[in-house]
Amino acid sequence: MKNIIFICFLFLTFNQVNAQSETIETIETIENINLIIKYSPVSLANVIYPSMQFALEHRIGERRTLQYEFGGLFYKNPLYSNRGNTTIFRGLLEYRWYKETPTFDKKNKFQGIGFRFQQRVDDETQFSFAREGFVNILSLDNVNTATGVYYTRGFQRVYKNRFSIEFGGSFGIQYYDVSVRDMPQGTDEIALNNTTGLFAFQPGSLFVPMGFLVLKVGLVAK
Repeated sequence: MKNIIFICFLFLTFNQVNAQSETIETIETIENINLIIKYSPVSLANVIYPSMQFALEHRIGERRTLQYEFGGLFYKNPLYSNRGNTTIFRGLLEYRWYKETPTFDKKNKFQGIGFRFQQRVDDETQFSFAREGFVNILSLDNVNTATGVYYTRGFQRVYKNRFSIEFGGSFGIQYYDVSVRDMPQGTDEIALNNTTGLFAFQPGSLFVPMGFLVLKVGLVAK
């Protein structure tokens, strides 16, 4: 009888210690996911604003996070010898809420709303300008800026080796504006005609819908 009581006591003690260990491990697991450093490989596939994009996501609540994404690209146009440099900058700020508290080795769905800013500057873009019966060729900086808000949805998984991956999609609306820098006095921006480059961006502005794919790989830093 004593042996049976002793065995039962050991069994209960083991279960209690194991439960406490799992609770501690779960708490530590949740608390460890406070900051994730990410890279977006699909950002280079953007037709107008290709860039090298990096992001930081940090937790601000049990199931809420803020994500800051930034990046850019600088290159010489390889197709046109008379074209100057191209400079691209992209920045995003996103507020997310997850279905569950982020933990390791588990897929977690998320939704979010965000703000995106993109700008592309093509130096020495050739524009034609007709005045007094003559066609003048001007080399001006063409500036393309897109500012918008979006809704995003997808899932993220963080593995036990601290590696993360996320996939989803976003859609929204943006204000797209094309302008020209350093125009000579007396030049009408609307009358400028840009026919060079892979895309001929004409001066003007409009609201247009936007949509983009979300794919990021990352590493838990804290």
